[in-house]
Amino acid sequence: MKNRKLVNDITIDGLFIALLVVMSIVPFLGFISVVGISATIIPVPVILGTAFLGWKRGVLYGTAFGVASFLIAIVRGAAADALFVDPLISILPRFLFGLVIGLISIPFFSNKVSAQTKRIIIIPFAAFSMLIHSTFVLFMLWWRYVDSFNAYILPVLLPLVALEVGISTAIVSLLYNALYKPFADRNLRFAPHEDEGDMSMNFKDLVKPYEEVSLKTLMDFVSIDSVYDPKTVSEEMPYGKGVNNALTYIYKLAEKDGYTVRNVDGRAIEIYFGDKELPNIGIFAHADVVPATGKWDSHPFRPEIRDGKLYARGTSDDKGPAIAAYYAAKALALTNMVEGYSIRLVIGGDEERGSSCMRYYFKEGAAPAPLYGFTPDAEFPLIYGEKAITNFIATKNIDLSPIMSIEGGEAPNSVIDKVIVKLPQDDALIRFLDSRNVKYNAALERKVMVLTFLGKSAHGSLPELGENAAVIMFKELGEYYKLPHLSLLAEKYSDPSGKTMDAYLETPLLGKSTYNLGLLSYSDKVLTFTTNFRYPEHVDLDSHLAKLSTTLQMELSIKSTSKHLLFDPESVFIQTLLKAYQDETGDLESKPLAIGGGTYAKECPNTVAFGSAFKGRPGDIHSPNEHIYIDDFYAQMAIYARAIYYLGTKLCA
Repeated sequence: MKNRKLVNDITIDGLFIALLVVMSIVPFLGFISVVGISATIIPVPVILGTAFLGWKRGVLYGTAFGVASFLIAIVRGAAADALFVDPLISILPRFLFGLVIGLISIPFFSNKVSAQTKRIIIIPFAAFSMLIHSTFVLFMLWWRYVDSFNAYILPVLLPLVALEVGISTAIVSLLYNALYKPFADRNLRFAPHEDEGDMSMNFKDLVKPYEEVSLKTLMDFVSIDSVYDPKTVSEEMPYGKGVNNALTYIYKLAEKDGYTVRNVDGRAIEIYFGDKELPNIGIFAHADVVPATGKWDSHPFRPEIRDGKLYARGTSDDKGPAIAAYYAAKALALTNMVEGYSIRLVIGGDEERGSSCMRYYFKEGAAPAPLYGFTPDAEFPLIYGEKAITNFIATKNIDLSPIMSIEGGEAPNSVIDKVIVKLPQDDALIRFLDSRNVKYNAALERKVMVLTFLGKSAHGSLPELGENAAVIMFKELGEYYKLPHLSLLAEKYSDPSGKTMDAYLETPLLGKSTYNLGLLSYSDKVLTFTTNFRYPEHVDLDSHLAKLSTTLQMELSIKSTSKHLLFDPESVFIQTLLKAYQDETGDLESKPLAIGGGTYAKECPNTVAFGSAFKGRPGDIHSPNEHIYIDDFYAQMAIYARAIYYLGTKLCA
């Protein structure tokens, strides 16, 4: 593999050096003769090579440029070219030029700098580089010919320097923007994982020995009810007994397999594969799950296989992907494919309530940032951006008589699938609801009528896929009892994108806004609900909520908020993960996505969401009958093994 990489590097360098030679030899291409002296644009490939390929190429190409200048001066023999027969004038300044611009380029053209920023920086970088080149050449000319420099050489060269800077800067800018994509992808096009060395490696075969044990592990894992339980919270169990049981299960699994494992104060389990001191690839998954609401065809915590699917809460979100990542890392470690890098798998316990576990892990737990990381908690091929998320609470003192109380919702990030309303018995209301084809249940409890309005649950990032029982209740009771505020809320929340409340937001990279009414209560003449608001970049949150407060005629307060996440879709990091997915699946059509869902990527440095759901097979997360296709589970193991290997061997080298 290393030999193949060496051959690829030599090929690239050969192309650049050949270009330098051709520009030197062909008349009026690299050296432009003006009144007996030559101006040059040969620094252009040196500058481009440095920006695209790194500082070492700056030194190499700068030296090659100097040698070409030296040779052309000898061969052509123009009057002023005789000055450049001296290697201290032709070669040394170009070597120093390549070295200096190479070192300057390091912070500005790294993989962590966005494509847009690089395309802006390249203009001043090119101009400054040309001035550096001219400064070194002029200094050597002055040093070697001090007596005649001011009188004869400088007046002739200064106009040529200005011409060189202007023309070369324009050429560099145009070529850099035209060639950015292929060179940003150079690790993918020239690196070993596209040649037969990596493509011949069958990652499906690599993980196949672990299929049976991984499925058994997953079934044991999803059998643990790991919903946050405030009743059993303690210092040792900050998220309650169920979550603690799930984290303990992972700890014992890794300990039994002989890996370095750490319990981070009951908030997360950290597992290392390989030498912790080496560059690290991080994987961040979670053991907690949302409540198992709604009607299930089987017990949500007694896993059952039907029609090639494993049904249980957490199978897709996120216990299945966590176990897939664990066995992918184990397969690599046991076949000695973790060399030169390490793998860190972290399983957290509070993702569904806002990821406090990861904030604790990196801050109080003093965990180092991974060089690159992913969380298997979204969909394939991968997620380059996530919307900002704010949970805001709306409150209003209001008399909704004859309604006595309202309760609905399990979490802000889930569409409410049922709302329970208590009120005096009203047979006319029942007839009204029947005429409207509303889904509901009715019961009498001590002369109090209990109405349960039914909707359809969905993830809060995709509220359009569900039916919000709260909005249904607002509409029906608002109209029947002539309660204008309930009718207002029904109208404003009828479109989850915000169009009906004049609060729609959209950008090209992160898409449109969503508003999910996720928690609702009314008692003692106080109406309160929580909205899960997801929105793209460039939003002034304070002014936006002030506008919403007026629209909803309620007082608003922020419960929690997280900023948006946005990676350059063209970065080598994103493209390497995409290539791993493509090489493993053969799917060249699917493109990186931006989503409304909030994942660990917002709390974990240098991390994006990568999988685990395949297109058209979301697994009904946050809904009844959550499941994972068993074939998909095995495919995830192979994809994650390949992705870890690509990141470790290509980007950590």
